[in-house]
Amino acid sequence: SSSNNDGSLVLSNDANAQRLSDSLRRMRGAAMKLGQMLSIQDESIAPPALTNALVQVRKGAEAMPTHQLMQQLNDQWGDQDE
Repeated sequence: SSSNNDGSLVLSNDANAQRLSDSLRRMRGAAMKLGQMLSIQDESIAPPALTNALVQVRKGAEAMPTHQLMQQLNDQWGDQDE
């Protein structure tokens, strides 16, 4: 069999773990919060590559672009320029 069960998890690969981290930092809401919560768990429950990538999620999400922020504010509160 070509199966390998000695730690060859997809997220134990540095590049894949970094892609997950990058994606979670771009997301909003529950997905980003999930990544942040996972990042503070016991380091022994996840492969080192995943643990290191989740530290980046905990350090901070990417800022929402100003035009997107303004659109959200206008959608929720209406135009405040009046």
